[in-house]
Amino acid sequence: MAYRKQCILCAIISCLIMSSTFISFTYCIGRRIAAKDVPYGLSENYIKLVRESLCEKSVEEIIDLENDTNVTIISEYSNENYIALYDPRYYFYNENPVQSIGERRYFSKKDYLEHTKTGVAVAWSESQLFGGNIQQMTQKGICEECIFLIDTSSKLYQSGIDYIVNMTSVEKMGETIYIDSDDTEKLQKIEHRLVSEGYKVAEKKQNTWIKIEDIIPQSLYEIVVFAANAALYPIYAFTCGMMFFYNRRILKINRLCGGTSWKIFCHLSERYFKVNIIGSAIMTLVCYGFMKNAIPQYVGIWSTVCLYLGHVLVTGFLFWFSYICNMQVLEIRGTKAYVK
Repeated sequence: MAYRKQCILCAIISCLIMSSTFISFTYCIGRRIAAKDVPYGLSENYIKLVRESLCEKSVEEIIDLENDTNVTIISEYSNENYIALYDPRYYFYNENPVQSIGERRYFSKKDYLEHTKTGVAVAWSESQLFGGNIQQMTQKGICEECIFLIDTSSKLYQSGIDYIVNMTSVEKMGETIYIDSDDTEKLQKIEHRLVSEGYKVAEKKQNTWIKIEDIIPQSLYEIVVFAANAALYPIYAFTCGMMFFYNRRILKINRLCGGTSWKIFCHLSERYFKVNIIGSAIMTLVCYGFMKNAIPQYVGIWSTVCLYLGHVLVTGFLFWFSYICNMQVLEIRGTKAYVK
């Protein structure tokens, strides 16, 4: 096989390793980051805001109850035994366990528009959860109609909380607000309204950067996957080294013609780098396109670009290192002993 074809083959192998690295990275790292504790089991889009100055606004002064139906808002109050929920998109609907016939329902649009004092109570025992009279589990002024129960394993449960109440029935929003939606534009509008009323952004999941500690594998499964993928790089370096060794006559001829080590490398590796850079970029885009709905949003384009650049630099260095090693052997062993 001609030297140029061998270079292209090495570059193609590099592209395949790129796809393996990307899949390993997004699967083991992205999934682990996404699996970290997210408040109330919200989506990656959630935004947490905390109150900096006095705010006496109610939820209906922040949003349009008629039209803002694709958003979830949770309001926490200090020194209270309840949180407030606005969830017209039914994000927490499945948190409602099966109750007796006629007793199970969720917050409705009518509840929000009419500011009904409906709510959810925390059941502390199975007898309460599946056999008790939920209408007895009320609290005057807070939850005057209990529509369903949850237990302590629910996403909505927080320590010290006894009730989740209809947010429109509460006079003002709490010290801490969580907002979530699939519509990021809507989310930003609500965020800006809250900021203008004295809140500040404390957490914004979609802007979270991957940290060094997130890259370090933790479980045995991740260690095995990462070790298997990392082993591809020294194997790749060995492949490049054997390619240069097989073409040692070309190295020697270029040397005898007066070429310096660097000029020879640039001349012999031009095609390799073109294929490696372009091919790895294509493989990265293809993998990202197929997996963009399966990976967390903040394993996004910049993290992907960094991964791509890192791979190109590492494989380029290994290719250069293999070349240098062969050139050193060429110099040490001499022309006849090496070329033969």
